[in-house]
Amino acid sequence: MRNVSLNHSIPVVLVVLSSNCDEGYWVKFDMARTNRTSTGWWIEIPRKNLLDQSVAVLWSQIAGPAEDYSEQVQTLWAMDAVLASTDFRAITIPAEEIHQCSMEFITELLSRLSKTRELVLANRGKLEIFFPEYDSDPREIYEIPEVRRWFEVSIDYGIPWFYFLDTRGRGDSIRLLLFCTCKVVVKETHDNRHLLVTEPEERAWWLMRNFDNLNRFTAHHDIPLEINQERCDAVMECLDRSIA
Repeated sequence: MRNVSLNHSIPVVLVVLSSNCDEGYWVKFDMARTNRTSTGWWIEIPRKNLLDQSVAVLWSQIAGPAEDYSEQVQTLWAMDAVLASTDFRAITIPAEEIHQCSMEFITELLSRLSKTRELVLANRGKLEIFFPEYDSDPREIYEIPEVRRWFEVSIDYGIPWFYFLDTRGRGDSIRLLLFCTCKVVVKETHDNRHLLVTEPEERAWWLMRNFDNLNRFTAHHDIPLEINQERCDAVMECLDRSIA
């Protein structure tokens, strides 16, 4: 028993079996009942603690009541089925995540979108992100310092935006990522729409950082180079269509 690790906050039950495994005894670990030896420690296991069917009640008392997770599991599976069946993912980022500059929500979401190989391949280029709690703010999203900081931290954190963000059509989320993490100049305003431009050098740095995150993500998930290239091309085509 000298190699047994007991650095746990949960209850630990030690079980000793006979050489032919037809008889066993147990004891709940208690630090106060241990004794030191030259090679480790030992604890007395009373002979009355016979390993038989009666231990079920005693072990339940030691472990505490069991929690039924079946409902949560069914809900999780149902959500996974929805994610697998739809062709578009519209995700709202909670304002609390923005204020705390937390990556917990987005990393958990992307983890679920990457739960299996089938999901991670099916979910590429389908994610659009929104910030509805800022709808009443008179500023544009790219003008809000907290949102800009959150996006900047997300790139440093390694979020693989280029893999997941939708690049079809106008690529609104790709553009938002760019405008929130690069300096922008309003070139024109027409019908409450802003024509924004960025500096080529800064945009090149932005591309390099996000391509690095894309490469790390695809390598980690063993995604073929052809799909990596597909995402690179899609991002560049999206930028060519929509950015001056």
